[in-house]
Amino acid sequence: WSSAVCSSDLEKLIVSANTPKGLTLFLAQRTALEAGDPVGVDIARDELSFFPLIYWPIAPGAAKPSAATMARIDAYMKQGGTVLFDTRDAIEAPPGPGGESRAPGMVALRSILSSLDIPELEPVPRDHVLAKTFFLLKDFPGRFNSGQLWVEAMPSANESEEEKDKRPARGGDGVSSIIITSNDFAGAWATRPDGQPMLPMVPGEARQREFAFRAGVNIVMYTLTGNYAVASVDFPPKSNSTGFQTEVVSMRNAAAADQRVVPAGATIVAAFLYWETIWRNPSEIVGAKFRGQP
Repeated sequence: WSSAVCSSDLEKLIVSANTPKGLTLFLAQRTALEAGDPVGVDIARDELSFFPLIYWPIAPGAAKPSAATMARIDAYMKQGGTVLFDTRDAIEAPPGPGGESRAPGMVALRSILSSLDIPELEPVPRDHVLAKTFFLLKDFPGRFNSGQLWVEAMPSANESEEEKDKRPARGGDGVSSIIITSNDFAGAWATRPDGQPMLPMVPGEARQREFAFRAGVNIVMYTLTGNYAVASVDFPPKSNSTGFQTEVVSMRNAAAADQRVVPAGATIVAAFLYWETIWRNPSEIVGAKFRGQP
């Protein structure tokens, strides 16, 4: 994955440069992902299509990228890339409803995004794949823990396939093209050469840094693997003269058969079948086999 550093603030540049290394090490320790070394990118000149995820820390005083640069970002997002914008200003948000949107980093981010075709956003729902793509998470803390994590709003159950196809972000694998936080993931993930954290956590709750790393793992796995769908079928006990029993695993919405569980145009990366046998007495399953295996 890629880290894009677009800040004129020297401290933030140093933190951002050390951010991905800590998360890459955590990924190697906790998952089977063998990620390559993260790299910085120049969003105005570098080829962005090689990177599934770009981390972009926002600095309120930084100059707004040119229209040509933002056109490159717009194309990158529409062609399958995801940008994680981090305003890193959760503790600067004014109190009261809507305070997070008035923080200086969020104001700067709105200016940057004003020229882009941004989809409707929402705080990550409890049942969103981001909350369960690797670790089970209830929230997504960084160095701070009071901010929200925002993603593309999921289509409503009544939205037609044609309406879904017109959504600005990609819908094929269900991955949001844009993720926004104000919790300063960079500060939580950044480590010194000796492996120690570079910055303290605020407010520093128990295991806050651990859960910040877990949030990073879920985000990386989400952008790399996409969404997933689950379906099941039950084989009730019954006699059959042929000795075989057949059922169909339907990838349709059980409550609305005309709605797909797998979005139209999705690319199926892999499919896994899990077989479970339940019995009260071993004699009930004598001779039961799946593809010739007991």
